[in-house]
Parts: sequence; C-alpha cells; structure tokens
Amino acid sequence: MSLTAVSVSAFLLLGSGCQMLQMKIADDLPTVPFGTPNGVAASVYGPRAAQLMWTPPQTVKGLKATSHEVRCVPLTWDASPEPDVVRYDIYQARDPGGPFNLAGSAQGLKATSFMAGGGNPGNLEDEGKYCFSVRAVNAVTAESADSEIVQAVTRDIPPEVSQITAVSARPREVPLSWQPSPDVTVTGYELWRAIAGSDDWAQVARINGRESVSYLDRGGEKDPAKLGQLK
Repeated sequence: MSLTAVSVSAFLLLGSGCQMLQMKIADDLPTVPFGTPNGVAASVYGPRAAQLMWTPPQTVKGLKATSHEVRCVPLTWDASPEPDVVRYDIYQARDPGGPFNLAGSAQGLKATSFMAGGGNPGNLEDEGKYCFSVRAVNAVTAESADSEIVQAVTRDIPPEVSQITAVSARPREVPLSWQPSPDVTVTGYELWRAIAGSDDWAQVARINGRESVSYLDRGGEKDPAKLGQLK
C-alpha cells in the first residue's frame, strides 16, 4: 500500500524540558537528515522525508518604551519563560500600521533590553515618533507572534543659545560668551561664522561641555555671531 502523507506528533527530550515535534511524512521526497540543537539527532531513511515544524515560543510580554530620550528609545520586556529561547528580534516602524523593519536583536534568554537608535544619544530623529514590537526566537529559529506594539517619542531639539555677547575692536580676534543651556542633555556647542551681511555660514568650532560658555575666535575680519547647540 502506498502512503501519500502521514502526520505524526511526538515529544523529544531537549535539555530541561520537552518540545512538541510535528512531522509530515511524504513518500515522494528524498531522504533528509535532521537534528536538534541539544545533541538529540535523528534521520529519516528511505523514499520519504520529514518536514519539521517546531512549536513557536510564547509571545513576548511586558514590552515598554521610554520617551523623551536624545535620539534614542530604550526598550525593556519580560524574559520568556521558555528555556530554549536564544534571542529577541526587535522591529521598528514610524507608524503602528507599519511597515516594521528589523532594528536589531538582543542575544540570550535573559536579554530583556535594547537601545533603539544605537546609543544615547542615538541616530534617530529629534521629536520623532517610533513604534516597536518584539519577537522571541528559539534554538531552531522558530519565532513567536509579534508582541503588542508600543510607541515612544524622542526628545525635542534643544532651545536656542541665549545672551550671546561679542567684544569688538580687538585685533583679529573676537571674544564670545553666552549663557549655558538650560537643557541638561546638551553636551556642547557649535560655533558658526559668516561675513557681515552674508547668510553664508560656516562652522568654525565645536565646544564640548554644557558649562563651556566662551570662545576666542581668531577668524580675522569675519563676524562671528551665530551659535548652535549639540546634543
């Protein structure tokens, strides 16, 4: 008698627990060996082959996103209760309706945080709204369903520099000073200069430190008058 397909369910002992293994046997497929990540190996011999479908991990719970950080969004979630989860994939979009793209991965069962934007400060847009979802992935690359979607907004751009003063009538130099920014996330300032009456600005210096509020410009006859802040 010829079998066209047979469905088989079985449990394999993997480490500290069991995994449900579903097999579909087809008599028109070649021999395919298969194995498990924990050293339990098996093969299907003869004219039939096995197609394996591992039970996916549970959906990630407790996803949270923190708003108002500098061009980045810190994410946290609860660790999966399933011991064979090996990483979490983080997906990012600008709208809850997507499209969602892979932003990165957190490796390991206990890895429960991720910095969208790559760091603090990051490379996201200022005043940008971002949406996130996370999937758990196990040792045989089976993925969970998407977690709930969370949203966050990055920090606003810093306020303009105020009370800029310049000392005139100095030979080929202009001392500059200004008030420190009230934004505690500011890490420094950019100094821009243009010839008087021109709108052709060029950056001439970067001053590190929020409390660094003076600069001696030795640009000659040009008129240093414009400052912009860095985060």
